[in-house]
Amino acid sequence: AKKNKSLIIECNNTGVCPDLSRTIVTLNRVRLAELRDSGSFKSAKEIVTAMKMVAADLFVDNLRYIGCKLEIGNFRVDKNRIVIPSYIVGMFAVGIALLCDPEYIYLAGFEGFISGEKKDEHKEMQSFWKILLQGRYLRNRKIISVTPTHYDLPVQSVYSLID
Repeated sequence: AKKNKSLIIECNNTGVCPDLSRTIVTLNRVRLAELRDSGSFKSAKEIVTAMKMVAADLFVDNLRYIGCKLEIGNFRVDKNRIVIPSYIVGMFAVGIALLCDPEYIYLAGFEGFISGEKKDEHKEMQSFWKILLQGRYLRNRKIISVTPTHYDLPVQSVYSLID
């Protein structure tokens, strides 16, 4: 990622590769406060949120607003707004990636939850991937998971991408 100057968009503050420049995405105040408390504000190139209003204690110079709207069964991206079918940050992050007009979107950590309390989120994400893969946004682009996933997505080992 460093060699190719890849844009890294992070949905969860994992602490992996802290020396890499990245954009962190959040949809709510609780996550934004967690980012502040973890010190991630300092290491992020940019923090993107769908919140129009942010409390003064959570505002930082690298905070950027992109509108987000929920429409069940729909996904759209334009300069002013991302429409997602469910309130899930991963969907918003993919929309942000598409705003950058990439040739490839590589996913890591989208393994899916086939059982347990996040089973409903898994179904919502699987529906999202279906909408995305059948829609117009991937015309000349490829989306590939570089880590194992339970979603119906193309998978390629991350090691096969290393020169």
